[in-house]
Amino acid sequence: MNITYTGKLGELSPEQSKKLQEHYDKLSKMIGDRGDKNAHVMLDQENHGHDAEITVNFLHQSFTAHGNGTDQYAALTNALQRLERQIQRLRDRRRDTSRETAYKVKVITPMPAPEAAGTVTTMAEANPATNGASRDGSVFVVTDHDDRKPMSMEEALAIIDDELPYISYRDAQTNRVNVLIRRADGDFDLIEG
Repeated sequence: MNITYTGKLGELSPEQSKKLQEHYDKLSKMIGDRGDKNAHVMLDQENHGHDAEITVNFLHQSFTAHGNGTDQYAALTNALQRLERQIQRLRDRRRDTSRETAYKVKVITPMPAPEAAGTVTTMAEANPATNGASRDGSVFVVTDHDDRKPMSMEEALAIIDDELPYISYRDAQTNRVNVLIRRADGDFDLIEG
């Protein structure tokens, strides 16, 4: 990391210089290949204290941290720690990969049809092609879909289980809603929106 000092840098002990270099190395690692590895350090001495201001560019943003202390080393260390926290917060926000989906499934059971005075036609009688197969089932209402993030098909496959044999998700590449369904033979059907 290239470090440019503005102001008078006082004498530091070899141990203090080594610790400051470790902080700069840590910043350089945090920035990686995503920014200029340049730090501009401005030093100032006031009445009974020292001030340090460090500016670093990272991900097209300029980060500035101020530190003060009784000597230059304390001021520089304080500013470097603040700068590390700022960059770490940005990295954590950008790296938020928690794509857990918290499905809240509410099962709605169908109400039985009221029996009227007269003949009741069942579904099998109305449609002889079903051969008496019953269509009784449950309706699943999935909520909390606003907070979910887009995911890939592989992530959707990992979420599907036997209790919930389908998943509706927003594809990360196309930003369209897709439905992935587990068939009875164990294969999957993908319906793209």
